Amino acid sequence: MSLFDDALMFALERHHGMVRKKNAGIPYLLHPMEAAVIVGTMTNDQEILAAALLHDVVEDTNTTIEEVRERFGDRVAKLVASETENKREELPPGETWRIRKEESLEELRNSSKDVKMLWLGDKLSNMRSFYRSWDLEGANLWQAFNMKDSSLQYWYYSTIAELLRPELSDYPAWKEYYELVKRVFKITELEGKTEEIKMAKVSGRTAEGKLFISLEGRVDSTNAAETEEALNALRAEAPGIPVVLDCRELQYISSAGLRMILRLRKADPEASIVNVIPEVYEIFDMTGFTDMMPVSKI
Repeated sequence: MSLFDDALMFALERHHGMVRKKNAGIPYLLHPMEAAVIVGTMTNDQEILAAALLHDVVEDTNTTIEEVRERFGDRVAKLVASETENKREELPPGETWRIRKEESLEELRNSSKDVKMLWLGDKLSNMRSFYRSWDLEGANLWQAFNMKDSSLQYWYYSTIAELLRPELSDYPAWKEYYELVKRVFKITELEGKTEEIKMAKVSGRTAEGKLFISLEGRVDSTNAAETEEALNALRAEAPGIPVVLDCRELQYISSAGLRMILRLRKADPEASIVNVIPEVYEIFDMTGFTDMMPVSKI
């Protein structure tokens, strides 16, 4: 039996009786099969194709990564692991959604082309399903998911598109994925059932011998570079003046945004952060920023 056939039989066994959460009654196995078909448009590497079939067996069944390694080899196991989140099952999935996705995106950012092909197969299959669901439900489609905020879903899927772009944008699969991301979230917004996606805005003023810089909206991997450029431009206009980041309008900051602040802290040891809303303060606290520099709540 070939590696691919063995992976198909293994996936059939482990996903037996399962259905997709958004498509009640549709066998779960159709999703990894579709992911494998998509990956097959980019490569004929049998281990990557096998991993596409197996990409959910550890995350969504009681299969362990050791079982995958023993049966299919180390490379297939590593590929499957790249698609497996730490679900923190002791906590409600809605509460851990954001940190799980942040961790996954950080892994994807530094991954090989093989891993990125695997991700594209999985996420394009998801995006096709979202697009079909919108046709039936409109913006209500997100109510079946752990994360019901479509702006955060947009952040996640659009960030994936950008992380895959450098190596995969010439493939038809990436182009289809990119177009579907635009269609799904544009259509959802037109339904009028989601909040406006607030991207980062930066503004500054000097007072009391300090440069107050306001951060508004969201700072994540899709806009951290542009946000940092705007921040540095304001600092260049007031050289040598300590920076105070006013975060009263900051809704979210990702690890990419935190790295931006680390670089600011290195350049300006007197920098501080003020007026942080509780949700964002929790991020600063969990990542050690409250011990590293002055951070105060609103």
